[in-house]
Amino acid sequence: MPGPEPGQNWGILGGVFDPVHRGHLALAAEILFICKLDGILFIPADKTPHRQLKQGASYAQRCHLLQLALSDDPNFHISRVEREAGLTGYTLDTVLEVKKRYPEVDFQFIIGADNLTSFKTWHRWQEVLEETRLLVGCRPGSEPPDLEGFPGDRIDLVETSRIELSSTGIREAIHGGADIEALSTMVPPAVAEYILAESLYR
Repeated sequence: MPGPEPGQNWGILGGVFDPVHRGHLALAAEILFICKLDGILFIPADKTPHRQLKQGASYAQRCHLLQLALSDDPNFHISRVEREAGLTGYTLDTVLEVKKRYPEVDFQFIIGADNLTSFKTWHRWQEVLEETRLLVGCRPGSEPPDLEGFPGDRIDLVETSRIELSSTGIREAIHGGADIEALSTMVPPAVAEYILAESLYR
């Protein structure tokens, strides 16, 4: 799976991905198409400064699940930059490291509209916007997010599909005994098979 090349325009999608699910993939695919990006860099979190990582899959397992989910799409690429560089987990540090590794690539950071409401609580959020534009996935029919106080040229609102999935809900479904058929409606089949084979989230 090729990574970013000089002169290209890529999105960054970070998250715990515990597990990665169809909602993550749909958001990435729609923003890739609508914003005419060359690819999406998925960056699994190694640390989460704002909250304690709950007991779930290990970092290596989450990366493997991502690899399974992304393997059929040449526009999606996984980066283990947070673990490799020993980063803090703060978005600013991750963006700076990615830009250092790919200095001739333009990057834009992808979040959901719900994350924008708390964005001003993020570590040095103004500097994040200086380093990268935000692509904000907004569900159709939802109230548009309030952009007051944000730089007008650093945030793009992108209308994306409404997919009611969460990693928490999927973990709960697995713990409740979801079978391969039910789980495959929430995550790609290869991900579902690995989760059940390894008895993750039981």
